[in-house]
Amino acid sequence: MAAAVIGVLAVASPVLAARPSSKLPPADSPAVVARIFDPALAPLGLHLTRAMLESRRTYEVNPNGTHLALYVAPTGAYTAAQFRRNFNRVAAIFLPAVFRRWPGLASFDVCQEPLASVDSRPEAPPVTQLTVSRRGAAQIRWSHSSLQQIQAAARHSNRRDLSVYVDDPVLREAAYQGSGT
Repeated sequence: MAAAVIGVLAVASPVLAARPSSKLPPADSPAVVARIFDPALAPLGLHLTRAMLESRRTYEVNPNGTHLALYVAPTGAYTAAQFRRNFNRVAAIFLPAVFRRWPGLASFDVCQEPLASVDSRPEAPPVTQLTVSRRGAAQIRWSHSSLQQIQAAARHSNRRDLSVYVDDPVLREAAYQGSGT
């Protein structure tokens, strides 16, 4: 039964069905990464704005780095409730797919950034950020997790394996308080 479900998911999702093309994502072409993930992000009102390889030790851009930094931003107006609600949905789009697709990755992070018209800085502070290592990714069933469950797992994990940041307006969002999502 599990094999049948996995087979259906692989056919239904181009992200999951994708075969590894190399050990690392292309360092000089974030558009390639966007083409892979934007179709899954679009229904959430998001798109990939930046993708880069970084050194896992320094988190500086490095074409041979084993840490993939991804940034997604809204395509239109977006509320704190949407950032909260979509945190785990965004995580499930990328996990565990990025590690399956690129076996050379040691870790990755994904930041949800504010809409450019709200914060026009070239690198706006994230509204949310999930940082996870290959080992940390194996600890969670991403397609069935909530923001609060991921935060709880992060509190009991090594920070390099799993880390969560959520901006104050999202934490104060009324539906988050006691929602379980």
